[in-house]
Amino acid sequence: MSQGASLRVGKQTDRGRVRQFNEDRYGEPPPHFDRQRIAQKGLLYIVADGMGGEAGGSLASELAIEAAINSFYGDADPDVTGSLRRAFQAANRRVYT
Repeated sequence: MSQGASLRVGKQTDRGRVRQFNEDRYGEPPPHFDRQRIAQKGLLYIVADGMGGEAGGSLASELAIEAAINSFYGDADPDVTGSLRRAFQAANRRVYT
């Protein structure tokens, strides 16, 4: 991003037409995260789609978001693509477990 530029981010999910509850979750870098790491890695905004009414679907979405954000920003490797791949793998492992 060039100096002086700004970024606006909107967040919205939808429960869909069939489900009673919205199990979707979204995540972004928490304000307490290391600003240098965020500057190095970039801003990660992520959405986890709910699991279609499965037991624990909203929990799975929350766990996936938490694992992905923590993995991405916790990875000291400057290779952002590799960090992102590992973040999604961490999210998958967390939900699977």
